[in-house]
Amino acid sequence: MNFPAGHKEDDFVDIKGTPVKYTVFQNGIKTTMTLKNYKEEKIPEMSLTPPSGYELKTMDELKAMQGGGQ
Repeated sequence: MNFPAGHKEDDFVDIKGTPVKYTVFQNGIKTTMTLKNYKEEKIPEMSLTPPSGYELKTMDELKAMQGGGQ
């Protein structure tokens, strides 16, 4: 399977492939992403309609939910 070059994260734009493991730090939180497996298959048509009960949040509200301020 061929992944598009640099398809994930701006930091990897010059990589000719896909990282299988990397660590990022965002808002003081360390996250390690690891590709464990992949499966090539057709996906069903997507719906961009928000699910019922969806609440629109501003960026400030999202930051507050993570314990951050302005």
